[in-house]
Amino acid sequence: MGTQLTKHSYAIKLIHASHKTRLNKIFADRADNLIIHGGEAASELPQRKPDRVYGLQQTKRFENLLEKVMTGVQTFTRESIDITPFGDCEAPIIFPFLISESKTERGDSFESCERQTAFPIWKLLSLQERLQIASNRRNGETGGPFTWFFANRGEDWRVYGCYTSYQDDVTHYVSNKISLIS
Repeated sequence: MGTQLTKHSYAIKLIHASHKTRLNKIFADRADNLIIHGGEAASELPQRKPDRVYGLQQTKRFENLLEKVMTGVQTFTRESIDITPFGDCEAPIIFPFLISESKTERGDSFESCERQTAFPIWKLLSLQERLQIASNRRNGETGGPFTWFFANRGEDWRVYGCYTSYQDDVTHYVSNKISLIS
């Protein structure tokens, strides 16, 4: 019994030590946070809080890199680029790329999930699009803005790929359900 207790207490100490020395995480998420549309859209569009949004964690290294990029962009375009749809906060997630929305099995439909997240998805794609335009990259060179959207209703899941498409100098925002092999 003494050996088991020693192994158990060692495991607890190891877990505790790993939590204290957390590795630098590159990804982060926000739950039920308001997506800020900005501009005229802020007063025209309904406020939405997706269940969960995932993006990049702003690390010190990332912060330094962004500062250099933003300085260069502001010099050439005289405007700043938004990096987060959540407004000012202490530890923002930047350039979010995945939105998740859940409904109960007996609750709203998948179409309700799609309607509820349409404007937040538009905002995430817009953030990426503005960065792409400011960096003078063409769609063919980089693949263009892209955001994942996971919707579930009870145990049924749907995965969508959301992206921009350009035709006749007009940006179209596209969302396609991706069929998964079950």
